Amino acid sequence: MNSLQLYKQLLSLIIVMALSITSVISQTQIEIYNDGEIIFSDYVSNIDSIKIKRATQHQGKEYVDLGLPSGVKWAAYNIGATKPEEFGKYYSWGDTYAQTSYTLQTYSYTSNPENLPMEDDVANKSWGGSWRMPTEIEIEELLENCNCTWGEKSGVKGYTLTSKINGFSIFLPASGWYYDTTYNASNTAAYYWSNTRAYNTYRAHCIYLSSDKIEKIETNRFYGFSVRPVCQ
Repeated sequence: MNSLQLYKQLLSLIIVMALSITSVISQTQIEIYNDGEIIFSDYVSNIDSIKIKRATQHQGKEYVDLGLPSGVKWAAYNIGATKPEEFGKYYSWGDTYAQTSYTLQTYSYTSNPENLPMEDDVANKSWGGSWRMPTEIEIEELLENCNCTWGEKSGVKGYTLTSKINGFSIFLPASGWYYDTTYNASNTAAYYWSNTRAYNTYRAHCIYLSSDKIEKIETNRFYGFSVRPVCQ
C-alpha cells in the first residue's frame, strides 16, 4: 500500500469517527497537510461531503496527473472515445483523420520529422490546446514510473497503469489495430502511437500491449493505431 492510499484510508477513518461522535462534532476539526504545511482546515460540522477526483480537464477533455517527473499529464481516454474503456478511432502516424484502408499505398503522410509538429498531430488537431501525442521518451517515462496490470474495466480487457509516485492510474484498453481494411485482435492487444519517428523513417515508436507484456516498440507508420494524448 502506498502512502497516498494509506493517507486516504486514515482520512476516511478520522472522518467516520468524528461524525459518529455527535456530542463533540462541532469541536472536531480536519486539517490536511502537504510536506508539513497545512493546505486545508475546517470543522467537521461545516463539511457535508468529500470527493477525491483523479482527473481534471484541459480543453474539456479529462487528464490524469500521475506525478511524473516531466510534469506531463496523460489523457483519461483515447481520441474518439469518451471514457477509458472505449476504443476510439484509429490513425496512421502523421495523418489527422481516420482512414478506410491502412496500407503503404494509401498512406498519405510523406514528411519525416523526428517528432510530429502540432499541425500534423491528430491529438492536437482533434482536441486543441496543448494536447498532443506523447514522445518516445514520455512513453518510456510512463512505463518506468507505473505498475502495469492486465485486467478488465467494464468488461473490456487492457492495462491499468498505476503511478508509483502518487497512486493515480490510467487504463489503456486492448483496442486492436488496423492493417489494410482488417481489424485485428480486439480485446487482446493494441498499439498506441507516439509522435516520434524511428531511425528507419518508414517506422515510428509506439506502445504495444497484450496480455503478457506492455512495452515500447517501433513499427510501420501506415498501420491504424489508437492515440492516447498528453498535455502539460
